Amino acid sequence: MIAGQMSTVAFKVVNSHGAPLDVQGDIVDSKGNVVTGFKTFHDGMGEFNINPQPSERYQAVCNYSGRTLKFNLPEAQTNTFSLKTTVRDNRLLATVNKNPSVSLPKLYLMIHSGGSVYLKKF
Repeated sequence: MIAGQMSTVAFKVVNSHGAPLDVQGDIVDSKGNVVTGFKTFHDGMGEFNINPQPSERYQAVCNYSGRTLKFNLPEAQTNTFSLKTTVRDNRLLATVNKNPSVSLPKLYLMIHSGGSVYLKKF
């Protein structure tokens, strides 16, 4: 998660034996405010979007089998960037997400697909 930037967080929920669980819950900030909701959609996996604020802490809170479970999320980073890829209209889109104060180094994107390698310099 990048502080001040919309981030997509993917997750997987499993029990102590590694079997997937179907859960739903909320992401809450340090004051207990609900920031967004989440739920699994396949084999314990799911995703949610969040715009984490600098120096704020977040928890995933869910109810499972009559118990309330809380999990701390990693702290949002300020001096980093991430790569997000999506396929739209049969085209691959790559987006670099970063805090405005971060300057990017020279970037290269390498894709290996079907025995071919593609390299792009940005």
